[in-house]
Amino acid sequence: MLVFGEYMGDEFTHKITVELDPKLNFATQEEYALWFVKIVPVFNKDKLWGFDVYLNLYNESEEEIKNTVHEILEPLISFLSFLTNIPINYSLAGVENLSEKSKVNIRTITSTARVVKPIPMPKPDSFEKMTFYDRFKLYWFKAGLTSQFLVGKITSFYKVLEIESNITSKTATPYYIKDEFRFSRNAVSHPTITDPKTKNYLMQNIGQDFIEPNNPKCIDFLQKKEKLIEEEARRILSKI
Repeated sequence: MLVFGEYMGDEFTHKITVELDPKLNFATQEEYALWFVKIVPVFNKDKLWGFDVYLNLYNESEEEIKNTVHEILEPLISFLSFLTNIPINYSLAGVENLSEKSKVNIRTITSTARVVKPIPMPKPDSFEKMTFYDRFKLYWFKAGLTSQFLVGKITSFYKVLEIESNITSKTATPYYIKDEFRFSRNAVSHPTITDPKTKNYLMQNIGQDFIEPNNPKCIDFLQKKEKLIEEEARRILSKI
C-alpha cells in the first residue's frame, strides 16, 4: 500500500509517466491537484500523449505503483473518455526518482491516433468536485464504450441509470428507469428469462419471449435499445 507524503508545494519525490492510447486532440491544457498528487498533461504534436503524475513514494514495488496510479487516474481517464466518447486506455511508461533515476524501465507503447474535433480538457474544479457516485457512473460509461459486445454495452451503460436511480430514490426528484431500458437489460442479463413483464415486452417487440444470439431480428432490436440506453446514460452524466 502506497502512503502519500505531506504535500508541500511541488516537493514530490517521484514522477510517474503514463501513456494514453489513443492520442487525442484537446483544445486546452489543464493541471490537476488532488489527494496530495499533481497530474500534469503531456502533449506531443498537439495530441495528449499522457500524464506525468507527481507524488511521494517510499520503496514501493512497481506493482504497488501501478495500482496507486490506477486509483488516481481512473476517474480522470473515465471523464475524458466520456467527453470524447472514445474509450481511452493507459499504461505505465516510466517511473523517475526526482533526485535519482529509478530502475523501472520505460516501456514504449504503440498506439493509433484518432482524429476528433478538439474539445477543452475538463477544468480542475469540475474534476475535483466529482462525488464517488459520479466517478462510479463514469467508470461504467467507459466500460460500455470499451466493450466489444452488445450484452456488455447494454449492461454497462445501464449501470449508470441504475446508480442514478439508487442515489436519487429518496430525494424530491427521484430518477425512474424506463421500462423499455429495464426489460432490455433483463433480456440480456439472464440465460433464462423468468420475469413475466420482460417476456411480454419481448413478445410485443420481437414476437418471442427470449433472445436468440444469432437471430438478426434480435440483434437489430438490441442494437437499437443499446443506443437509447447509451444516450440516456450520457444525458445523466452531462449534469456532472
